[in-house]
Amino acid sequence: CGSVDAACQDAAGRAHPPAERSRGEAPPAARRRRRPVLVDACTIGSPADANGRALSRGEGVFALSASPRRVARGVRSERPRVGRAALAILICAICLARIALAAEGTQALGVGAIQQGLAGAGVAAPQDATWIRLNPAAIVDLERRLDLGLELYYNEAAADPTGPLLAGAPENIGPVVISLVNPLAGEMHDTSLMLSPSAAAVFPRGDHAFGLGFFGVRGSRVDYPKARTLVGLRWGGDRRTRLEVVEAPFAWAYQFDNGWAVGASLVAVGARLRSDSMTRRLTVARAGYAWDYAYGAGFRIGVYRRWGAWSVGLCYSSRQWMQRFDDYGDLMRFSFDHPQIVQAGVAWRPHPKWEVMADYRFIDWSGVAQLSRPTIEAGLGWEDQHIGKLAAQYALSDAWTLRMGCLLYT
Repeated sequence: CGSVDAACQDAAGRAHPPAERSRGEAPPAARRRRRPVLVDACTIGSPADANGRALSRGEGVFALSASPRRVARGVRSERPRVGRAALAILICAICLARIALAAEGTQALGVGAIQQGLAGAGVAAPQDATWIRLNPAAIVDLERRLDLGLELYYNEAAADPTGPLLAGAPENIGPVVISLVNPLAGEMHDTSLMLSPSAAAVFPRGDHAFGLGFFGVRGSRVDYPKARTLVGLRWGGDRRTRLEVVEAPFAWAYQFDNGWAVGASLVAVGARLRSDSMTRRLTVARAGYAWDYAYGAGFRIGVYRRWGAWSVGLCYSSRQWMQRFDDYGDLMRFSFDHPQIVQAGVAWRPHPKWEVMADYRFIDWSGVAQLSRPTIEAGLGWEDQHIGKLAAQYALSDAWTLRMGCLLYT
């Protein structure tokens, strides 16, 4: 919880995409006021499950956020009732008490509190500058703005090594099945905190719009108190892994006279890894839990169109081609690329206070060798994901917006 964003609001303090206006028409004078600050007080989500894996079939997630706002100085606005604010906080507290946490592989459901609160839906409903990552074409509906955020994730992991393990295929031997479990390990638990920053800005220029950002997008972390295997017990390892990935996109969008908009972005990626896990040669990683860095790039292409209360959006994210972690070549045979993704959606605003979103998302895990190959080949054995998302947001008052989202993995 706790993400701070700059809000794009009108003089009444309501955050919403600007209404369609004819080409060349100047924006209302009220929109040239200094923008107030939007503080997203509560968001629910997780950057990964306990093991940083892709979720199995049928698992899902629920997310919710509540957004208090300060209204611009000198602007008359309805004062939020204490009861409504207390109700929003109570809803967040109840949901935090017990919730099914999930992520898409090792990446979060979204960037920033608003995307997290919508469970990553909204490819057809731009809300803030972080949408340069969700759909670069949709930023044509945003005013000039800057959004900053810092999310704190609390991770829990558990392991109970038991039974025989498929150890691997040592050279000149072939696949073998032997018991490598550390009998002293037992059931182990690990808790950790992770910080994920986000910063994004949008600059409209007539029919064009430009955007740039910096996001913490993927990661996992585990540090067990004991080695999981006899190999780790012998060499003092096989209990810790940490991965962190950031993106820096530069986006451009253009809106045609017929209302359709197209957008594209170039994405620079940086990652770092350290681990002392067991390798296929039945040793711990030779890097000795030291950081290793890799860099890469990719691109995104999107389309967007709004008709009154309805809007549609589509975004294609290319594979992000990464360098190999050379220091961990004994642990990872391939580069840790991120797969191509397609997301399409529709949004409906039946009332100025309500907006409903429905998205479909496909993640091509099978296209990345390091992720899709079986564990016997030093992969992770992940399969493609088809994800349905449904989200809604409601402007409870001039000071509060409630968002909720759910999704289903198949």
